[in-house]
Amino acid sequence: MNIAAGVLLILAAVINGCAGSGYALGGAATTAAGSVGRDVSEEIAKKQAKEGKPADREAAESMQALSMHAKKAGVGLMAFGLFLFGMFGVQIAGAVLLFMKKAKTFVIVVAVLSLLAEIVGILFTVFGASNVIGLLAGIFALIAIRSYGTAAPQSAPPSAGVGA
Repeated sequence: MNIAAGVLLILAAVINGCAGSGYALGGAATTAAGSVGRDVSEEIAKKQAKEGKPADREAAESMQALSMHAKKAGVGLMAFGLFLFGMFGVQIAGAVLLFMKKAKTFVIVVAVLSLLAEIVGILFTVFGASNVIGLLAGIFALIAIRSYGTAAPQSAPPSAGVGA
């Protein structure tokens, strides 16, 4: 079970690395679009004032609100992308520790964070095959931890001089 959980964690780590780059890039683009939208709205208002035209307050306020919403959403996406980048390294480390049956507490944290990352990813987008891999990796890691303390009992060494 340790090997299966470790392999799934590595696979989930690779997927999270790719997804993290997409979320970070998309978040940065959304934040930039929000900033540009605000700047364009301000420039339009200045141009209308310069030409003596009445400013359309409702449109300007709507554009400002939309721009602010885009910036906030972009920051959230970037933060989640960076979290997934962090999960890439943590999941690889967790997989190695699963292979070696070491650091039980760290593996538990990795498993819970893996499940959390997948649940948040599902909430941001939709449920897909890549989420199944991450969810299975977290669940299998939690199951594999139960086998940490169950090594086969070693037989007692033969006594010297008995039966001679």
